Amino acid sequence: MSALTTRRGRAAPIGTHLAVGPRVLTQAPSRRTWTHDTTPAQEGCLATHRHIPTHRCVPPRRHRLGSARSAPRLPATRWPLVELNALEQLDPNSLRAVLPGWLSAFVDEPERSERNRASVGQLVSSWSDETCRSILAHLAEIGSRHEVYPAHPAGRQLTRIWCEDVVLEPKIEGIEHLAEATEAGPAMILGNHLSYFDANATDSALVQLGHASLADRLVAAAGPKVYEDLFRLVAAACIHTLPVPQSTTLGHTAKLPGRELARRALQGVRAARQAMIEGYVPLVYPEGSRTRSGQLGPFLRGIHRWLSGVEELRVVPLALSGTDEIMPIGATRLRPGGITLRFAPPLRVGPDGSSKEVLQKVHHAIRLLLPEHLQPPDGAPDMA
Repeated sequence: MSALTTRRGRAAPIGTHLAVGPRVLTQAPSRRTWTHDTTPAQEGCLATHRHIPTHRCVPPRRHRLGSARSAPRLPATRWPLVELNALEQLDPNSLRAVLPGWLSAFVDEPERSERNRASVGQLVSSWSDETCRSILAHLAEIGSRHEVYPAHPAGRQLTRIWCEDVVLEPKIEGIEHLAEATEAGPAMILGNHLSYFDANATDSALVQLGHASLADRLVAAAGPKVYEDLFRLVAAACIHTLPVPQSTTLGHTAKLPGRELARRALQGVRAARQAMIEGYVPLVYPEGSRTRSGQLGPFLRGIHRWLSGVEELRVVPLALSGTDEIMPIGATRLRPGGITLRFAPPLRVGPDGSSKEVLQKVHHAIRLLLPEHLQPPDGAPDMA
């Protein structure tokens, strides 16, 4: 992909520039002025200047902050400000220079953030130019179609090193149930959804506790919002993901026409089936979205389609806790902490179309394994 095109293949806006350095620069949304953030944790972050006439943009290497001193400072708690178009502006040297500081800025604990910067920096400094270019190409492509996107090998190593400073002393119960299911044939994990960090945290916990071979087979179903934010996009590029549309029953999401939603949903289901045939294990969140209350919500009814069409499929319930404390909804950075994965015995989906009954059993199994404060209230429905 040319540096003059966007990740969707369109021409980049005239005047788009990348700022790399100790300060974060971005255009203020309501005024043609520059704002900046000089917090130490965000040193090395990147941002873009978008949709500004060319004569008003100064190339990053020549930019001076003196003219922007009167502009308001951004709150230190905001995300490092990045647009997806920043990817097309990076070359291998820029990627190696900016990535450690940018990623470590998301770790909300100074000492761990600095240690994270050092460990990530050591890794990315070993990347060849070819590796850097392939990572950038992967980021530019991922999420554009409803198919499985395998993790970039270097990205997988990156996320596992980065997560060591965020996922602390993870615990796993019932790993034998997941191993049993994957050894017997096609398998799928259905789990509760607490945070954008759930899939990467699950991968990290498995790896840290000696189950990397199982982690390598997971394919996380990911909604469209995952691919619309650069931090989440980078996280998705480091694990296997399968883009899926979100249901029109979710009021907080953009709604697709019914026919288009059905078409995209079918593409996702077919891709998941093929992935299971090839030995992958889809990690699916049947609630359809992160829970706002923290409690397990009802499963979307359409999720039963994911359980059909694959012979001898075994479904493994997963109760996840702790990621809601690491990355709560609305959080700006990740607070290092512990997580727990609890797997229940696998449930076999029979050829008699019993997938809806299996879903009810999965919901019940997850409920029993969750801490009390994450369990749904008595009498709450298990299906939406």
